[in-house]
Amino acid sequence: TDRNAVVGFYAFLFDSHQDADPFLNNISPDIRDPEMIVETEMASASTGRKLNGLKALSMIMNRIPSAILEQLLDGQEVKKIRLTVYEVIVHSTLGMYADLFDLIYRLCLAAPDKDEALQAFKALVVTGREPLHKLFDRIRTENPSLLEEIKKEVASLSKISFFVIQDIAL
Repeated sequence: TDRNAVVGFYAFLFDSHQDADPFLNNISPDIRDPEMIVETEMASASTGRKLNGLKALSMIMNRIPSAILEQLLDGQEVKKIRLTVYEVIVHSTLGMYADLFDLIYRLCLAAPDKDEALQAFKALVVTGREPLHKLFDRIRTENPSLLEEIKKEVASLSKISFFVIQDIAL
């Protein structure tokens, strides 16, 4: 259907790290309706369909409601979905998802591998709820093995490293 093509296109833009052109607002609102995406794609049992819905929502909405992201994270067995939620948060404005800090921190500590723990850590940084030096202290105490991965991330001069540099400067 047209709606599936539009959702797939928005998901493609997300994966390509491209912004949605304002021209896309000319697409019929029925086809790109966030509520319809939540009711169909997000409610689907298919991981791929759920991922496309999440990615499309992140491109269509200024802010996905925290309750949706929390529901996707809490008790989620599919790693790809958790990683995509973290990516949505990392690409958001600093502090936009501060209310998800506790859940993400718990998942960061319980992550099955270092890659997922690092992705969760990046999302924690962007929640902006705790100053970075306090977050580093907590990680150093509760998951010191993650520090090496964090150092590599900072050295790569990613978006997260700029938050670290800004925190040091202030």
